[in-house]
Amino acid sequence: MESTLSAEERAILADQYLDKEEQRVTEIEKEIRRLREQQFKKNEILQSLKTQSGNKQAEIQGSQAASKNLSSKLNKIDQEALKQHEIIYNQDFQLQVLERKVARLQGERSDEEREALSDRIKQLTEQHDKVAETKVFLEDQMKKLNDDLRRAKRDLQKSSGDKGYLATKIDELNLHNDSSQRSLKKLI
Repeated sequence: MESTLSAEERAILADQYLDKEEQRVTEIEKEIRRLREQQFKKNEILQSLKTQSGNKQAEIQGSQAASKNLSSKLNKIDQEALKQHEIIYNQDFQLQVLERKVARLQGERSDEEREALSDRIKQLTEQHDKVAETKVFLEDQMKKLNDDLRRAKRDLQKSSGDKGYLATKIDELNLHNDSSQRSLKKLI
């Protein structure tokens, strides 16, 4: 009876040991599920950051294209302003030449001629002022676009840093997961 009792005790101890081992396996499986969920969430965050990075790249490219377009327009306006300056200068010069000729021939100009020349000068001056205002406006727009471009580049650099940090965390979690799985296999 003593040997039977001792066999029963061994069976009870074996059952207790088996229960403990099953409990450990259950805890390890829970930990693996938790780690997989965490890995899934981190992968979602990484994917979101990749999408944001792509969007920022597209914004930067759009800003660069807009900046290039505004630069081109600004150059055209500068050329137009230069032409207007040349026209005004030439007309002023021609006006002076004509004034001297008229002064020599008639002594003085008629009121109509003076008024016509004055109107023409006023018209050209107004055109010049409008071109100068447009140039200032486009320069302001160019400055704003350059500010937006710098801001987008900063955001992209920040996103790249976050992406690296998350990639490192995912690698650590994968390593921990692999280690846990190897421990589980050894236990089983």
